[in-house]
Amino acid sequence: MLHLSNKVYFSGLIFFNSNVNSVNYKANMGLKYLPLIFSLSFCLHGAECPSGFVNIGENCYKKNHIDVLQDFVELNPSLSGLQPQNIGYQEWTNNQLTYLYLGNNNIVSIPDSIGLLKSLLGLDLRENNIQSLPDGICDIYPFYTELNLFGNQICPKYPYCFNYIGDQDIKECENFSCPHQYTKINGECY
Repeated sequence: MLHLSNKVYFSGLIFFNSNVNSVNYKANMGLKYLPLIFSLSFCLHGAECPSGFVNIGENCYKKNHIDVLQDFVELNPSLSGLQPQNIGYQEWTNNQLTYLYLGNNNIVSIPDSIGLLKSLLGLDLRENNIQSLPDGICDIYPFYTELNLFGNQICPKYPYCFNYIGDQDIKECENFSCPHQYTKINGECY
């Protein structure tokens, strides 16, 4: 906060005070409403996003999270023509992607950049046509992200963070065998 004559500055906004002695009181009141002041500043100055964020529809989103969503669009013909912020169902917290549901979207490929989504708590890719997983998925699973891959066709060789992925249509997998210490029963490993 900067005090100059009869003006109090908050994040680019100027508040004029007729009584300079009341500046400290008004400044303390201003601190109480600081989130509102920042919101007003954001609205009045347009959607200026901090470094590493991108403005889409008057909202700031973490740029590398939007880039990962764009990678999904580019790798999957079923998402062609969609804007990255409009694919599937998304939840954002503090301008970071925290949940992504792309189930039943005819997804065939997951971008390796998926590993950049360290704030992602849930990734649901059930009932798609995914046949393999990128190594980048191990940057978020199992440490950060709950993952649902039910009903795909993911064949081994799996990334290093998986021993086995159940509930897959593996009839097209070449040379499939269960991992060491697993038993194959009705096409599943137990």
